[in-house]
Amino acid sequence: MRRDVAEELNQITIDCSAMMGRALQIVKTVGDRDEMENYLRNIAEVLAAITMLAAPIYAEYPDLTPPQLRDDD
Repeated sequence: MRRDVAEELNQITIDCSAMMGRALQIVKTVGDRDEMENYLRNIAEVLAAITMLAAPIYAEYPDLTPPQLRDDD
């Protein structure tokens, strides 16, 4: 993948993850437990899909990996 494409897709995955974080905060205010758990499952599925999209980018361009996801052992 070209670097410019990887950078753009990477930014999209970061933005989407942030939006899911905001959605998670909103979902936590839902009064009904079953409804909240359903939303949480759906958010988890979206985050898993975002991770699958980002993984090949980070494999090819490790420097694009966000600091919170880096394994700097």
